[in-house]
Amino acid sequence: MRRDHRQNAGAWHGTTVSTSALPVHLDLLGIFPESGVLFLAPRMSQTLFSLYRRGLDAIAASGKPGVITELLLPDRWTPHCTLLGELTSAQLLTAIEAYQRRWAPIHGVAVGIGMRLWPSADDHRFSLFRLCDATA
Repeated sequence: MRRDHRQNAGAWHGTTVSTSALPVHLDLLGIFPESGVLFLAPRMSQTLFSLYRRGLDAIAASGKPGVITELLLPDRWTPHCTLLGELTSAQLLTAIEAYQRRWAPIHGVAVGIGMRLWPSADDHRFSLFRLCDATA
């Protein structure tokens, strides 16, 4: 059953999952061809998958609404950072070519897992859950 993500999105904000710093390496360039989206993604690891699962469990334990779209289910989730969206096939190919010519992976540390509901007239954004330092 698909839920109205705009109605339930705000209820997810503020959930916290305790973890140590999570290094993230955005070293994959990918596309969602059905929506013309070009994105960067981390290589999936057991640590990242486990963290996401713990976040969903924390949301469930809090009594907040559950998964708001089937694309956020653990077996369907694709962690990524959108670079461009709503591109035609020709624009996607041009963008891929341009990014590949200047390719450099991005290395950083995750501070949360969030979602931007896009495209959206109100450009609605929210945090699915925030990470906190387990050692503090």
